[in-house]
Amino acid sequence: MKHFLLLLHTICITYAIAQSPCSTPENYIPSGDEPEVIVRVKLHVVQYSKTDPRNYTEKDTAALKQQFDLINLFYNEMEAPTLKPTKEVDHLRSARIRFQVVEIRFHQDERLWDRIGLHPAENRQLPAAIDSISSGRKEIWIAEIGRAHV
Repeated sequence: MKHFLLLLHTICITYAIAQSPCSTPENYIPSGDEPEVIVRVKLHVVQYSKTDPRNYTEKDTAALKQQFDLINLFYNEMEAPTLKPTKEVDHLRSARIRFQVVEIRFHQDERLWDRIGLHPAENRQLPAAIDSISSGRKEIWIAEIGRAHV
């Protein structure tokens, strides 16, 4: 009886999943009258320093905004899907998503700029013994190695 109930339960769940609206690809095809989604972007550009930015500057704001125009163009001029739906349905040419740059901020910070230079301290004898942690300065002192920035 126990096995019969388990089998009956499995059959009911399988039938319910098969009848679910999530099981048919046509239910994921938008109708085209959905509202446009606008993603507002605050762009933060980290520079090495004011005198030596080593990154985009205030003069490059037009180029940065142009990158978002290209992204918007990609989402608004979409190609036909490679996997065709079972019904004959015309594909949408627009994803109705638009990115809008509302602000570009420039920050100067040598430590944040050099993300490649921020790497874990190498210690051949793991685990490393930590002497102290300074959350205010975002530093960890590791025994016999010295300071590592978090």
